[in-house]
Amino acid sequence: MNQKNLNIMTNCPVTAEETEDSLKNMKTQKDMK
Repeated sequence: MNQKNLNIMTNCPVTAEETEDSLKNMKTQKDMK
């Protein structure tokens, strides 16, 4: 699932803000596990 998300982020141009939010969400999910 994480790999798929990374591929989406790589294939779709996103603003720095969106990328930062995505990274924050990923870190939050990691901390919750």
